[in-house]
Amino acid sequence: MKFEWVEPAPEPRPGEAAPVPAGPAPPSLAESLSRELAAEIEAMNDSLDMMTEIAERAVRAEPADSDVPPESFRPDRFHRPPNSG
Repeated sequence: MKFEWVEPAPEPRPGEAAPVPAGPAPPSLAESLSRELAAEIEAMNDSLDMMTEIAERAVRAEPADSDVPPESFRPDRFHRPPNSG
């Protein structure tokens, strides 16, 4: 977000009307932050959609060929046997 320094308008003298700035009023800080937050949320939603699509494709994909067939996997070979002593 970009902020600019704006010189404050001089105070009007008694009996004078305050000067009206030319052009449309700048957006308030709340409006600017709201737009920025909405853009961030939209980007996060896009990323989430992309990750969901990748995960769904991975679930539907054929299992990859492996050097070790699934039936040879034995979880017990990764655990130490209890101490017998």
